[in-house]
Amino acid sequence: MKTISVRTTTDQNLIEFLGDQEYEVTEAGAEGGLTVYAVRRSEEEQPVFMWRTDGLLAFRAVLGAEDNIPEEKRSAFYRKALDVNTEIKPLAVGLDTESDPAIFVVEAALTYTNLDASEVLSLLNAFDVHLETVVNPILEEFL
Repeated sequence: MKTISVRTTTDQNLIEFLGDQEYEVTEAGAEGGLTVYAVRRSEEEQPVFMWRTDGLLAFRAVLGAEDNIPEEKRSAFYRKALDVNTEIKPLAVGLDTESDPAIFVVEAALTYTNLDASEVLSLLNAFDVHLETVVNPILEEFL
């Protein structure tokens, strides 16, 4: 008889799972009573920050302060950033005005009820690709 495979699923701690997938996960601090983690594949890579809030697992990459973009280029930058958001992606470029100074971010969220491993890995991969191929080139154009 040929070997027959059975697919099984097991529950695993998210931090341990990411470590098993060769991500470095470090505690980056706390914000509003929530523990924030930095997730990346290597020290050279831009971290994606991750935390749990209100039924969601939130992710954010910080791109830089609004003040870093010359004032005369900001409206063109805003238009390009908004244009990026018209593409169907699991991520969005935004401006966090609660920070001082305001910062540009890329954000995404997943519900953590019945969280699937492929959802997490796909989202982190989308951050890598989106930052490298879309967002960082736009930033370089305006900085």
